[in-house]
Amino acid sequence: MKDGKFTRATVHKKDLVETANGYYQHVSGEWIVIEIDCKMLFNLGIPILAQDALESSKEKQPVKCLQVFGGISTTLPGLIKQTYKMKRSHNGTFLKVVNPSDEDAMIKKEQSKESASSAATTKSRRFWQRKKN
Repeated sequence: MKDGKFTRATVHKKDLVETANGYYQHVSGEWIVIEIDCKMLFNLGIPILAQDALESSKEKQPVKCLQVFGGISTTLPGLIKQTYKMKRSHNGTFLKVVNPSDEDAMIKKEQSKESASSAATTKSRRFWQRKKN
């Protein structure tokens, strides 16, 4: 996706879903959110422009957006504080930002369901095997 020579960012994580749906809903695929240390970027001399998003000027609390110029390094230690996944519906609508701890809990819950289902199937098979003999 080419917006210009900057990376769009936001001050508040809660603004991400609305912004993603407003600008990027038509772009398919899996999306992630990275939490970065803006102070670190600023101290490295990377320009960051902070402003109220023009499209949110009619709202009571305008969306604070950032434009990070020059790109974001994925190898600079400490720059990326956290990585999140964006949950989307089947039609591409962004639904929510998933915290890693929530995602781990969901995976464990699904694995537990699969394990219970597998155990129930095994018990059922054993029952039917006994019944036949």
